[in-house]
Amino acid sequence: DVFAPQPVAPAAATPGANFTAFSKESLTVDFEVQKPDLSSQDCVVVATFKNSGTPDMTGLNFQVAVPKYITMSMEPPSSTTVPGSNASGVTQVIKLKNGQMGTKKLMLKLKISYTVAGRKVEEMATANQFPAGY
Repeated sequence: DVFAPQPVAPAAATPGANFTAFSKESLTVDFEVQKPDLSSQDCVVVATFKNSGTPDMTGLNFQVAVPKYITMSMEPPSSTTVPGSNASGVTQVIKLKNGQMGTKKLMLKLKISYTVAGRKVEEMATANQFPAGY
Protein backbone atom coordinates (compact mmCIF):
# COMPACT_ATOMS: atom_id res chain seq x y z
CA ASP A 1 0.00 0.00 0.00
CA VAL A 2 1.63 3.26 -1.12
CA PHE A 3 -0.26 5.22 1.54
CA ALA A 4 0.85 3.06 4.46
CA PRO A 5 3.36 4.72 6.79
CA GLN A 6 6.89 3.87 5.80
CA PRO A 7 9.50 3.09 8.46
CA VAL A 8 11.92 5.92 9.01
CA ALA A 9 15.55 4.93 8.99
CA PRO A 10 17.44 6.11 12.06
CA ALA A 11 19.96 8.85 11.46
CA ALA A 12 23.42 7.48 10.90
CA ALA A 13 25.65 7.89 13.92
CA THR A 14 28.58 10.18 13.39
CA PRO A 15 31.65 7.99 13.13
CA GLY A 16 34.03 8.51 15.99
CA ALA A 17 37.73 8.05 16.16
CA ASN A 18 39.44 5.89 18.74
CA PHE A 19 43.21 5.77 19.03
CA THR A 20 46.03 5.46 21.52
CA ALA A 21 47.40 8.96 22.08
CA PHE A 22 50.20 7.91 24.42
CA SER A 23 51.80 4.66 25.58
CA LYS A 24 54.99 4.36 27.58
CA GLU A 25 56.08 2.02 30.34
CA SER A 26 52.83 0.95 32.04
CA LEU A 27 50.69 4.03 31.17
CA THR A 28 48.38 4.08 28.16
CA VAL A 29 46.15 7.02 27.23
CA ASP A 30 43.37 6.18 24.77
CA PHE A 31 41.28 8.86 23.06
CA GLU A 32 37.65 8.32 22.11
CA VAL A 33 36.58 11.20 19.86
CA GLN A 34 32.97 12.06 18.98
CA LYS A 35 31.34 14.84 16.97
CA PRO A 36 27.68 15.90 17.13
CA ASP A 37 27.67 15.78 13.31
CA LEU A 38 30.26 15.69 10.55
CA SER A 39 29.92 19.37 9.68
CA SER A 40 30.42 20.59 13.25
CA GLN A 41 33.67 22.24 14.32
CA ASP A 42 33.06 20.89 17.84
CA CYS A 43 34.15 17.52 19.16
CA VAL A 44 34.50 15.80 22.50
CA VAL A 45 37.51 13.70 23.45
CA VAL A 46 37.28 11.24 26.33
CA ALA A 47 40.80 10.40 27.47
CA THR A 48 41.10 7.09 29.34
CA PHE A 49 44.23 6.45 31.40
CA LYS A 50 45.12 2.79 32.03
CA ASN A 51 47.94 1.42 34.15
CA SER A 52 49.22 -2.05 33.27
CA GLY A 53 51.79 -2.03 36.10
CA THR A 54 51.23 -3.33 39.60
CA PRO A 55 51.65 -0.18 41.75
CA ASP A 56 49.01 2.54 41.45
CA MET A 57 49.94 5.82 39.76
CA THR A 58 49.10 8.77 42.00
CA GLY A 59 48.95 12.53 41.53
CA LEU A 60 47.90 12.27 37.89
CA ASN A 61 48.10 15.66 36.18
CA PHE A 62 47.12 15.86 32.50
CA GLN A 63 47.73 19.09 30.60
CA VAL A 64 46.88 19.81 26.98
CA ALA A 65 48.10 22.64 24.76
CA VAL A 66 46.47 23.46 21.42
CA PRO A 67 47.31 25.74 18.47
CA LYS A 68 45.59 29.13 18.30
CA TYR A 69 42.96 27.94 15.80
CA ILE A 70 41.59 25.44 18.35
CA THR A 71 39.61 26.40 21.45
CA MET A 72 39.54 23.96 24.32
CA SER A 73 38.00 23.32 27.72
CA MET A 74 38.79 20.43 30.03
CA GLU A 75 36.80 18.84 32.81
CA PRO A 76 38.55 17.49 35.91
CA PRO A 77 39.67 13.84 35.80
CA SER A 78 37.45 11.17 37.35
CA SER A 79 40.35 10.48 39.75
CA THR A 80 44.00 11.45 40.22
CA THR A 81 44.94 7.84 41.01
CA VAL A 82 45.25 5.36 38.13
CA PRO A 83 44.89 1.89 39.67
CA GLY A 84 47.39 -0.79 38.72
CA SER A 85 46.82 -4.11 36.96
CA ASN A 86 44.60 -2.53 34.28
CA ALA A 87 41.79 -2.04 36.79
CA SER A 88 39.17 0.58 35.97
CA GLY A 89 40.73 3.47 34.12
CA VAL A 90 40.61 7.18 34.89
CA THR A 91 38.75 9.37 32.40
CA GLN A 92 38.98 13.05 31.53
CA VAL A 93 36.80 14.94 29.05
CA ILE A 94 38.26 17.50 26.65
CA LYS A 95 35.97 19.70 24.54
CA LEU A 96 37.52 21.08 21.36
CA LYS A 97 36.49 23.44 18.58
CA ASN A 98 38.56 23.46 15.41
CA GLY A 99 38.14 26.96 13.95
CA GLN A 100 39.90 25.88 10.74
CA MET A 101 38.24 22.51 10.26
CA GLY A 102 38.79 21.29 6.71
CA THR A 103 41.99 23.32 6.45
CA LYS A 104 43.89 22.17 9.52
CA LYS A 105 43.51 18.96 11.52
CA LEU A 106 43.26 18.75 15.27
CA MET A 107 46.59 18.48 17.04
CA LEU A 108 47.21 18.38 20.78
CA LYS A 109 50.42 18.63 22.82
CA LEU A 110 50.15 16.43 25.92
CA LYS A 111 51.94 16.72 29.24
CA ILE A 112 51.32 13.91 31.70
CA SER A 113 52.78 13.72 35.18
CA TYR A 114 52.27 11.22 37.99
CA THR A 115 54.07 9.35 40.74
CA VAL A 116 54.57 5.59 40.72
CA ALA A 117 56.40 3.61 43.41
CA GLY A 118 57.75 6.87 44.86
CA ARG A 119 59.20 7.98 41.49
CA LYS A 120 57.96 11.17 39.83
CA VAL A 121 57.35 10.78 36.10
CA GLU A 122 56.73 13.52 33.54
CA GLU A 123 56.05 12.72 29.88
CA MET A 124 55.27 14.82 26.82
CA ALA A 125 53.70 13.72 23.55
CA THR A 126 51.82 14.95 20.50
CA ALA A 127 48.40 13.59 19.57
CA ASN A 128 47.81 14.18 15.86
CA GLN A 129 46.14 10.92 14.82
CA PHE A 130 42.72 12.55 14.40
CA PRO A 131 41.02 11.66 11.11
CA ALA A 132 40.30 14.22 8.40
CA GLY A 133 37.21 16.27 9.20
CA TYR A 134 38.16 16.77 12.83
